[in-house]
Amino acid sequence: MFRKIILASLLSSSFSYAQQITVEKVKGNKAVVEFSGVALSPGRTYAIGGSASEGAVGGSRTRIVGGSFDLQFYEYSSSTNGGDTAKDNMLSLIGRYGWNFETFEVGMLAGYLDTESPSSKFASVKFGLFGDYNLTPNRPGTMSIYGVGGEGSYTSITSSGGGSMMGVFAGVFAKWFVFGPSTALRVDAGYNYEKGNYTLYSTATQGFNIRGGISTYF
Repeated sequence: MFRKIILASLLSSSFSYAQQITVEKVKGNKAVVEFSGVALSPGRTYAIGGSASEGAVGGSRTRIVGGSFDLQFYEYSSSTNGGDTAKDNMLSLIGRYGWNFETFEVGMLAGYLDTESPSSKFASVKFGLFGDYNLTPNRPGTMSIYGVGGEGSYTSITSSGGGSMMGVFAGVFAKWFVFGPSTALRVDAGYNYEKGNYTLYSTATQGFNIRGGISTYF
């Protein structure tokens, strides 16, 4: 018989909150268990508590809501300067909503961007889709997750005469559940490319991008 139970350590502060184990075999009051997380020690005493269900380990992780902040430094080329490159800076605030399928996570994103170049400064709004591939399944009780991810986006320029941009991002990420079993600190690092179209010219933007944010699962 297989059952999932919650253990809270009575003797070690390393159990800051419940971890998840799977009971493989039971005979009388003895059991063989498989445990992922903090290592168990022979001879230690543990108390059994909580519900015998996966949802009790840090709650559900079916859906995602989160936000990120990122500052980009990149180069761009423009049809108005013969393809020569120039420097550009971008500050963005992005919100996410999606669904967690343990190995894969997918969803929608939207946000606000503020861009400054040597010749102009403009604001814009961004919409898109994102996807993550988790190297470790994102299940209740898992505290560190690493993987690869990407997104596709459409950006509408709301100032400086208008225009639009289509963009893609691909990179690696880490999620650490340092704020509790359902809230993670997320860091992304990768390559960003955007193609801009304006009334009198077009641009191609590319560069390295680092992002930081918080994701909450429920």
